[in-house]
Amino acid sequence: MNNINHNNELRQLADALLRVQTKIGAVKQNTDNPYFNSTFANLETCWEYVRPFFNDEGILIQQIVHETDSGVSIETLFIGYGTQLSGGKLPVPAIKTDPQAYGSAVTYAKRYSLLQACGIASAKEDDDGEKARVAFEKEQSTKKPKEGYSVKNLQGEMVINCKTEEDFLKEMRNQYDECKKNGTPFKGTYLMNKKEIQKACESANDKDKEGYKALIELGESA
Repeated sequence: MNNINHNNELRQLADALLRVQTKIGAVKQNTDNPYFNSTFANLETCWEYVRPFFNDEGILIQQIVHETDSGVSIETLFIGYGTQLSGGKLPVPAIKTDPQAYGSAVTYAKRYSLLQACGIASAKEDDDGEKARVAFEKEQSTKKPKEGYSVKNLQGEMVINCKTEEDFLKEMRNQYDECKKNGTPFKGTYLMNKKEIQKACESANDKDKEGYKALIELGESA
């Protein structure tokens, strides 16, 4: 009898989710970075858009933060009709020793977990590096060169060494363009190179400094 009741509850919840799916559309992007000509929908906008569709059908959306060895995992739950369904867990790396980076990773994961569980996307594909997952800096990174600026991949390995601030800025722009082209996260690349970017920004000339500031603004947005 319990199994029958449980199946009925799941069926009711599934039917309600189907009704939501027939009504809900894409969430509008509301945040931009003019320097990189990019836009994305932030977490607050995503919540404000999806919540009424589900609440009208008697469904509560809840997000749970799970700790992992390498960071955090966000699970989005749909609760209603005496039962619940999980939208799955979305793991992201996070620097637990850096509160700002950790908070940014959680916010990033919540946004994409919510969109993924609801089965929706932005009005147009995110192209500012926000679409991609947050990565973290390895505490034991590879040995840095004696001079210049090293560009690291998502595994913390040096892939390119730039001798000047100008060359490093060009390469980070290339990294962004590649992420945009391939649909892979620039956010992770930014976090892996954050210290080098900040160091280069301090030493750069006025023209390149503006480019680095825009790069930092893009990377820090969540």
